[in-house]
Amino acid sequence: FDDQATEMNVREMIKALVEKKANRPKDENHLTTREREVLKMLAEGDSLKEIANKLNLSAKTVEAHKFRIYKKLGIHNKAHLVAYAIQAKIIRLPAMDEGRPELDRLTVPAVG
Repeated sequence: FDDQATEMNVREMIKALVEKKANRPKDENHLTTREREVLKMLAEGDSLKEIANKLNLSAKTVEAHKFRIYKKLGIHNKAHLVAYAIQAKIIRLPAMDEGRPELDRLTVPAVG
């Protein structure tokens, strides 16, 4: 998240998800090691093709991992994946590294 507009959009999306007061997402501990790798890369903005190249897999295999991740975590789109990854501290926004404790208190509920 290098650009401020993207960071603000993510913050607004997180706030909107928190305000929905739905159930929290399922825990990622039941994901395989490979699925956790793919989850992190997807949340960081890598495309399926980029992930495939980095992990030496086919794009179809990465797509299958993505499908299983979404199903296991009960999420339905990329925005929820990113919000989940932030809440689960799989990825961090730069502001979180600069001592913004108010962001660490946010919990991201699951949708649906």
